[in-house]
Amino acid sequence: MDKLSALWQGASYQDKLLQSYRKFNLITQSAFMTMGAIATIFIVSFDQWFNQGLTYFVLVVLTTTALSCQSK
Repeated sequence: MDKLSALWQGASYQDKLLQSYRKFNLITQSAFMTMGAIATIFIVSFDQWFNQGLTYFVLVVLTTTALSCQSK
């Protein structure tokens, strides 16, 4: 019975780790989506080409970072 108890505790610990990872991933992806939406609004609202290009670059960096975080 002691082995079964140890296995159950190990499975419970692994489940807690998985849930923590899911919460962290959800928070991170939500933050990236928010920053991307703000950058998109700035791109649409800027009239000057330089500011628009700079904001577009920030949007591309955010998208690339978000995709690399998601694949891990």
